[in-house]
Amino acid sequence: QEWLEKRFAKFGGETWSSRPLSIYEVHLASWSADAKNYRDIAQPLVQHLKELNFTAVEFLPVTQYPCDQSWGYQCAAGLYAVDRRLGTPDDFRFLVDTLHNNDIAVFMDFVGAHFAKDEW
Repeated sequence: QEWLEKRFAKFGGETWSSRPLSIYEVHLASWSADAKNYRDIAQPLVQHLKELNFTAVEFLPVTQYPCDQSWGYQCAAGLYAVDRRLGTPDDFRFLVDTLHNNDIAVFMDFVGAHFAKDEW
């Protein structure tokens, strides 16, 4: 409950709707050659977003997928689990918390209509 109240105070109701919205779309696995996991991505992404005056970030699908070329748009299994190649759910939570603690909203893209038919 405390977590929800904290997020609502920062991003909910009038607070969020009265602020400018500028969204940066990012595919986490290919965003940085140096960052290999959610924790490595967190601070450099915050810095990048702040330098460019973005107020929010939209993650391309973060779920597990079979083919790197699909960028997460081919769901095969683990439709609700974050991609383990970038870390654990706690690592992903760290990334989102870091963004929220820096007043950056987080949106997540989900495409449940694309299911892989390949034989992987």
